[in-house]
Amino acid sequence: MYRPRFFRGAGVALFAVSLALPVTSFAQEGASALAIEEIVVTATRRAESLQDVPISISAVTAEDIAATGSLDLKDLSSQVPNFVFAESVNQGLSFISIRGIYTRTEPSALGFDSSVGVYVDGVFHSRQFNANPNMGDIERVEVLRGPQGTLFGRNTISGAINITSKKPTTEDFFGDLSVDAGNRNLVHARGSVNIPLLENTLAVKLFAESYEIDGYADNVTTGSDKLGGKEKTSARFQVRYTPSAQTTIDLSVSAYDSDSDDYFFEHVDGPAADDRAYTTTNDTENTSKIELSNASVTIEHEFENGYTLTSTTALLGDELTFGADVEATPNPVVGITSFVGTEQFSQELRIASPTDRSYDFVAGFYYDDDEGAVNDVIFLGSGFPFPPVRNSSIARGGNTLDRRSWAGFLHANLDLSDRMVLFGGLRYTDEIKEQQTHPSSCANPITCIILGNPALTETTDAPVDVVLEEWTWTAGMRYQITDDVMIYGSIGTGVKSGAFNNTPDPIADFAANNLITDHEEVTSYELGMKSSWLDNRLVLNFALFRMDYDDLQVRLGCVNCGPGGIPLRFLSNAGTAEGEGFELELVALPTEGLRFTAGIGYMDTVYDKLSDVEDQRRGGFFDAGGKTLPLAPEWTVNVSAQHTRALMGGTLTSRLDLSYVDERFSDGSFHNHPDDVLPSQALLGARVGYRPASDSWGISLWAKNLTDDDSEVYRAFGAAFLPFGTNRAQYQQPRTYGVTLDFSF
Repeated sequence: MYRPRFFRGAGVALFAVSLALPVTSFAQEGASALAIEEIVVTATRRAESLQDVPISISAVTAEDIAATGSLDLKDLSSQVPNFVFAESVNQGLSFISIRGIYTRTEPSALGFDSSVGVYVDGVFHSRQFNANPNMGDIERVEVLRGPQGTLFGRNTISGAINITSKKPTTEDFFGDLSVDAGNRNLVHARGSVNIPLLENTLAVKLFAESYEIDGYADNVTTGSDKLGGKEKTSARFQVRYTPSAQTTIDLSVSAYDSDSDDYFFEHVDGPAADDRAYTTTNDTENTSKIELSNASVTIEHEFENGYTLTSTTALLGDELTFGADVEATPNPVVGITSFVGTEQFSQELRIASPTDRSYDFVAGFYYDDDEGAVNDVIFLGSGFPFPPVRNSSIARGGNTLDRRSWAGFLHANLDLSDRMVLFGGLRYTDEIKEQQTHPSSCANPITCIILGNPALTETTDAPVDVVLEEWTWTAGMRYQITDDVMIYGSIGTGVKSGAFNNTPDPIADFAANNLITDHEEVTSYELGMKSSWLDNRLVLNFALFRMDYDDLQVRLGCVNCGPGGIPLRFLSNAGTAEGEGFELELVALPTEGLRFTAGIGYMDTVYDKLSDVEDQRRGGFFDAGGKTLPLAPEWTVNVSAQHTRALMGGTLTSRLDLSYVDERFSDGSFHNHPDDVLPSQALLGARVGYRPASDSWGISLWAKNLTDDDSEVYRAFGAAFLPFGTNRAQYQQPRTYGVTLDFSF
């Protein structure tokens, strides 16, 4: 495979800049009132124009969310280059890959962290099943690519997602309501109201949302046609109090509840396959339920000398319950129900200097405490291969985890001249994870023996803690070639915490050197350009990157190697991995009524060293060095065209969205087997809306997956509890369409 080298790409970037420079004179000749609206982001923990921030960022605004009908972060991923949010077997799994770096994280693996940090209003959400929030009442979503170890901290080793909600305002009383209705009995209602209580001092805002849609896959064993169906509700209450012009206090309390009939997977081959897409053969239904509750207070005060102090305090409570037919066949073999619950407290203090001098900085302190518990029940049905334990169960006491972390950080800019700025940052992180394993119980003692469940008589502490004491840093320079063209280069590092395996016997696993994994590290190199042309009717941004990973964490295992033939899954370190590529994003206003956007991402991400990987199809183990990482397509492309025109005293808006993702290897495909390739996919969305001159109401007709693409979006091979191996798959959600009515007052 051809792999473009980093510094060769740097030459391409500089060449692109030289080609673009002559456009300036053309823009000056044809000045126009048309201009692309400035986007303000908080990627550097202070409000700045997107075009001034030397980071590869995609910003999705509230207007973009509404125009595409995006419901959650997974929907938005199609608008961001080199960002993949893949399908999974239930809503508790978040398969997120940024710049080709991805590691599967099971919700029950409490001690294991994602590679992507998700922040909502400055609050870190540590669990992957709270990483896909609804997009209602959101002002902006920023996707920061590459490690963000200085300002956002650990576990942002491949990137960070910074979500900002719309805040109350003391200026006016207003509100909005929208209702979607569509096929599959879709009903989606959401609304908000802003209420000023004290002039220029106090306001509250209420938001509520309800979403329900029927399934699109059938269970031919149970007769259910609900697979893929969801019911979701969410609400947020916000208060903004401004006791003075220098002080703002924001309180936010929110709740989220989601129930789904999971489209788990279907067998593509083997006895349980029926050669029909969108059909499963589970003997029981797979369901999942998520309940989230969040409360946060942010206080911001600007002192007379221009320094600003910000305090963010948050308390999160997250719960996930799911049930699954593990082998997904008509014959009852193994089923599981599982519960995961966590509570997280966090506190951040930041001081930001004024920006009207030759230097500025942001410095701060961060602390969080996370407690979690997991327990489950395994059912062995009449089809279990060992008759003495059929129709029995084991209640596993599970694990509890306590994580405590603190960090101090500093990020600064130094003006070397009117056009050249040197920037850098440093962060120290100290974290400790402690895990306990609780006793399990079996109605049939043989079941515990066959499944290798240790007869723990009391709660057992892991004999060692997972400790992280690491520095991360960033250094770079940006140069303003013209008022509208900025180039930058940076080197940065990131770290992801070490992890506990989800163990039933910490003493034995520690003796076998299989209890914990080391933390992983990355060094990232980036060159980029932020530019605007033609009197700001064209914005073109470009970033070229290379990332070198050490001790990349991976989830390995053996399908039938565990006690009693159960799957054995464990976390390990891959040695080294590397990735390189680029992102290009463009926004253009060719005419007064036409807006065009495009994003192109390229990446080439491989394991340098990864040994002792099981070959499930042929048996034995192999070295995966040189293999491509899962969920790392070479190319991702997103294009949109939106046209607005006057009609009958109002405005008619039409929009087309195309997203393309190249073929990629599925989750868990370390050996890059041809049967694990997910095909390339192009999805088309469309929306046509009309809004009268009064602007108090509007109506839109829309469709997603307009061509009714049915590509495979999930692939896996397994033989758990079966004497044979099968390929398993999910297919793209079919076309959905409907109408939206919205009102404002």
